Amino acid sequence: MRTFSSERDRPIGDDVPDGGPTAMWSRPLEHRGFRRALLVVFCATVLSAVGSSGSAQSLSVRDAGHPGTAAAGQFGAAVVVEGGWALVGEPFPTFLSENSVFAYRRVDGEWMPADTLRGPVAGEEFGASLALEDGRLFVGAPRAMSGAGAVYVFELDAGRWTPSEKLEAAAPIGNSEFGTALDVHGDLLVVGAPFKHTGNAYVYRRQGDGGWVQDVVLDNPREDVGHFGSAVAVAGPGVVVGARYSDNQSGRAYSFARDDATGEWSTGVEFVGSEVDGDDRFGHAIDGEGNQLAVGSPYGSTVYTFAYQEQTGVWKETDLLRDFDAGSFFGWDVSMAGDELLVGIYDDAAHLYIRNGDEEAYALSEILEDPSTSAGSGFGYSVSLAVDAAAAGARRAEKAFIYDRTGSGWQLAATAAGGAEGLGVIEGTVTCSGGYASHFPCRSVDLLAFLPASELGSDGGAKLNDIWGWTDLETDTEYALVGRTDGTAFVDLSDPERPVLVGSLPTAAGASTWRDVKVVNDHAVVVADYAGDHGMQVFDLSQLRDVSDPPVTFEPTAVYEGFEAAHNIVVNDDADYVYAVGMSGPQEGAGCGQGLHVIDMSDPANPAFAGCHNSSVDRGYTHDAQCVWYDGAHEKYRGRDICFGADEKGLSITDVTDPKAAVEVSTISYPDAVYTHQAWLTEDQRYLLVNDELDELAGHANRTRTLIFDVIDLDVPVYAGSYFGETGAIDHNLYVRGNLVFEANYTAGLRILAFDAAKELTDESLEEVAFFDVYPRGDFVRFSGAWSSYPFFESGIVVVSGIESGLFVLRPTLPTDVAVEDAPVSVTEARDGLRAYPNPAASSVTVAFEMEHSGHVRIDVYDLLGRRVQTLFDGRAPAGRSEVTDDLGGLPNGTYFVRLSGGEVSNTTSLILQR
Repeated sequence: MRTFSSERDRPIGDDVPDGGPTAMWSRPLEHRGFRRALLVVFCATVLSAVGSSGSAQSLSVRDAGHPGTAAAGQFGAAVVVEGGWALVGEPFPTFLSENSVFAYRRVDGEWMPADTLRGPVAGEEFGASLALEDGRLFVGAPRAMSGAGAVYVFELDAGRWTPSEKLEAAAPIGNSEFGTALDVHGDLLVVGAPFKHTGNAYVYRRQGDGGWVQDVVLDNPREDVGHFGSAVAVAGPGVVVGARYSDNQSGRAYSFARDDATGEWSTGVEFVGSEVDGDDRFGHAIDGEGNQLAVGSPYGSTVYTFAYQEQTGVWKETDLLRDFDAGSFFGWDVSMAGDELLVGIYDDAAHLYIRNGDEEAYALSEILEDPSTSAGSGFGYSVSLAVDAAAAGARRAEKAFIYDRTGSGWQLAATAAGGAEGLGVIEGTVTCSGGYASHFPCRSVDLLAFLPASELGSDGGAKLNDIWGWTDLETDTEYALVGRTDGTAFVDLSDPERPVLVGSLPTAAGASTWRDVKVVNDHAVVVADYAGDHGMQVFDLSQLRDVSDPPVTFEPTAVYEGFEAAHNIVVNDDADYVYAVGMSGPQEGAGCGQGLHVIDMSDPANPAFAGCHNSSVDRGYTHDAQCVWYDGAHEKYRGRDICFGADEKGLSITDVTDPKAAVEVSTISYPDAVYTHQAWLTEDQRYLLVNDELDELAGHANRTRTLIFDVIDLDVPVYAGSYFGETGAIDHNLYVRGNLVFEANYTAGLRILAFDAAKELTDESLEEVAFFDVYPRGDFVRFSGAWSSYPFFESGIVVVSGIESGLFVLRPTLPTDVAVEDAPVSVTEARDGLRAYPNPAASSVTVAFEMEHSGHVRIDVYDLLGRRVQTLFDGRAPAGRSEVTDDLGGLPNGTYFVRLSGGEVSNTTSLILQR
């Protein structure tokens, strides 16, 4: 019977002192961003086992044909061993799974993966604590039910762990975190809930049918905020409960006894170690074996042992074990079996002691050290001891080490690995079949290859961000340009099933979550935000073709220092300019703020400041933009350099043909704008598709919203509607190629939408036709998963950057032109006779227009926010002059726009309602 109680990152203040373990239970931060409540993809850990032959093995758990691997989820934060089983908790989310418990079994002297248990609801931190005895497994999920917490019970059946019961407090209270600590022995189960007011412990008794019923709720006798219930044990005449923060964080423990005759529980009897002082945190870890007890006091680097005195009903201190290495966190976890005691020393080792039965004193018998000898692995965070096996978790390294007792002592028998190393390189096409390609849910998209972030040239720990592409026209080789938090990777895709890292361009300053890369004149341009004095790196991509021994580390061809940092870099494929946006720090050029900062790249080795322009939208900050050599329907602007800016609270259209005298053409607002993030034109430059990054998070859209604007008239752009996707994930970057829209929607991965290019785009014009989910554990409203995609390679492959995971090389299996309905007869020309009268109008208004040919026409009224507020006509109009009359009495006074549209032509006129 072994248990583990997890410690969690809380705003208590100093759980981890200076110089000690840091980033306890840290969560990734990528800004702040579900199609399924539970994704049935059983992720595997890699188990390197040393058997009797001494040979190393790599084994994985597989289920339902969809193998997977745990990653970055605090694998090893909880461990338990007993009866030839070892179980490892991974309670925090990964990009592949929400939370898991991995089961390993010893067969013929060798450990091997045997089962994978999943929490039934995402986000519960299933696996944060574990208890195991006689084929019954208890798994704590302290964040279940909004933090009220739960414990899941499993029974061993024919070698598989089968769920049998869910336990929760009789009166659940949010954020009490029932299930933070667990212990079981015989018919008693004790569950800690340390965050319910002053904390509680719940005791359950097993019934004749095998079920568990709550027997008593134990309250904190001191009634202080002491984290009462942070550690628990079944020991002596009942249970022992730790309160590590009691008495100004010095900590206390409390013993509760049950009278079997009456069924009543005694009031808790407080006890503490003889040398506890200051903030030693006595009671941080507890385990018992019969009438023996061990209590960890890790901030005092001490473990106290006790024996229960039946005559007096108290716990008598019998020994004091101490590590004199200051700050060692000796006693972070403890586990007892028979006369032995295993003490975890967080980030160091595990010490095994044996008790002299007569003297009740403990002597050190063996030291189990971190086999990887890697500093900061978190080894000793969790420990578990059985008669013939032991385990130690290294939750930072995402590993658990399993030991077997031998005739001469203890021997490392196996290493179970989660974390990033669990998901390796994938080479060779994995067809999307049955809704999956390897680990990943998909539809009409095959996986050609995958390179984990660790294989993309980072020194370690880097995540991915932006991605772009370049084709070497001399060799026809396609390359992926992959942004990392610590630099930029260049990947050769000449064989897309076996991508090769050619080399890396390190960051010019510090690491950055927001690195952006584009290509102009065969040179990559790279910017970074919140990275110090980075500027813009320029890199001659022709160097990639000359690398004979990859990967190599490159130097920039040039560095533009006209600003310190920028959030994004924008290129115009038909011009020699690039446009930095979202700058910070001193800038070249008077009046340059955070809008468009234009750089002349006609000589890429010598980039030069060319001008700047600040949007009039909100505070003038441009987050991203698309700049094009305009060739759309609006003749006034044909042949000019036009930028479409996403400016946080709306959009701007700016003529930057002369960068020193840029002119803002118009601005666009729209309903429920929260953060206008990025926009891209359809290829005919008729429509602008826009993503608002924070509308899902703010609750304005319960499904991913893609906004559509008709920009046929650049002077008067009009909101045409919104498409709502299949999931509720946050949208990030989108691009248009042909009649397909490629959206990187964070946790929902790559989504591909189709539209009929011969029809007007409205609310119902877009349809999802394919997807590839790079973050299969759920479509949460979080900033995790797919950062961006690049869909413009001539080969038709698409590359996607997974923030936590790596580079995905994909091939959509759609035909080039997805089948759509036949287009209606279109208006081929609308004469200049469009007008609305009377103007101003009190109520009734007539719209007059002339048609060169007959065709389908729609006439709509829009308000100043671009919202369609009324449709006046939607049908076929004859050639010649026509009039439509309607009543606008239901609209309030103000200025409106009347738009006539059909096919690729649209005319707009203004109208004032005034009563």
